[in-house]
Amino acid sequence: ELETAAAERSELQESAAAELRQVISGNTLRIQALEIEVSAKVSTIDVLRETLSQTESQYQKTERGVVQLREQLRSSTRAFDALLDGMQESVAGVEGDLEEEQAAGQGRAAEWSTEKVRLAA
Repeated sequence: ELETAAAERSELQESAAAELRQVISGNTLRIQALEIEVSAKVSTIDVLRETLSQTESQYQKTERGVVQLREQLRSSTRAFDALLDGMQESVAGVEGDLEEEQAAGQGRAAEWSTEKVRLAA
């Protein structure tokens, strides 16, 4: 009886040990699979970080470009306004010169009319 009990006990221990080895083996495989999955996710995160970094860099370059374009537009607008002011002053000057010439011409015409009347008399 003792031998039978010892044999049964030994079989149970061997069976339990075999089950334990299978559980450990299964867990080891699951751990390895999780390590691979985590490694893949870490790689994905690294790629996403790099992409984000590049996107931020491109955004900053674009933002600087927009700022430069705005400044160029302001500068061009100021230059155009100055040119327009200069042209308006020039036109006003030409109009003034024309008025003076017209007045002088009218004065000369009046002198000629007077001279013509004097000569005709």
